[in-house]
Amino acid sequence: MAEVDFRDRAAALVKTIESDPPDVICLQEVALWRRANGRLFDPSDLGTPLVAHDFLDILMSELRRRGLRYSIAASAVNEKVRIPSFRFGRLSLVDRNVILVAGDGIEHLDSESGLFSSQRVVRFMGYSFSFRRGWVSADLKKGGRRLRVINAHLDLSRKVKRAQAAEILKLARSSPLPTILAGDFNINPDASAWFAKAIGAIGFTDVYRATHRRRGPTCCQPKHLRNARSRLTTRLDLVLASRHLRPLSSRRVGADKGSRAPMRDKRSIWISDHAGVLAKLRFRAR
Repeated sequence: MAEVDFRDRAAALVKTIESDPPDVICLQEVALWRRANGRLFDPSDLGTPLVAHDFLDILMSELRRRGLRYSIAASAVNEKVRIPSFRFGRLSLVDRNVILVAGDGIEHLDSESGLFSSQRVVRFMGYSFSFRRGWVSADLKKGGRRLRVINAHLDLSRKVKRAQAAEILKLARSSPLPTILAGDFNINPDASAWFAKAIGAIGFTDVYRATHRRRGPTCCQPKHLRNARSRLTTRLDLVLASRHLRPLSSRRVGADKGSRAPMRDKRSIWISDHAGVLAKLRFRAR
């Protein structure tokens, strides 16, 4: 946590946002770390919270500092875990999906969220550990037109993420509004024919694929983020658009050395282990 301090990475992330501010930002793995005192390995002793390291609060503060007006349209918790750490003491982690919207000209109408029906469970020595994943959505209005944005984070397990993909695509197809479905799918549609076919079957377009001949990888840098050369090899982070929206352009962000975050110890690291995708779309004629 200290080696890849999010406060430094947030400054670089906001600089990237500032260069071409989007109307909507979809974020996954928005962590809230807490440290507490108490008996290290006693799950019944919650301890007293000592330190909070809230990625969302840090990012919003940095956006305000740079004069960028964004608000939180939707935020939903995926998982809460407690972790004993000899280095940091008792740690708790809250994992969230978040949707931010720009402050100018966009009206926030409604929000929803949910967890997937299929979840991965690991059993060890009589204990069960879940890795819950889910989605969050926001209904927005701009220029008299309504839009639904769905932000999802799918599991790593092959069987589980396939079930979750079917669930989130069904949810997107049932939307009565023009819809953008974005997120970390942990599935590469360039290498998974069934997934590319499923996207087309619900009438959605893979925006990056529609606007690029080359397949731009978005995953994954090593967790320490200190590698000099990019190790992005596969495209897992997608923006999908319903037929009511026409893709104009898209590009990866956070994928080149120029966007690396300068650290306080004079090193530079990648903003995230994933690159983001910036997509520009336009409403089709009614």
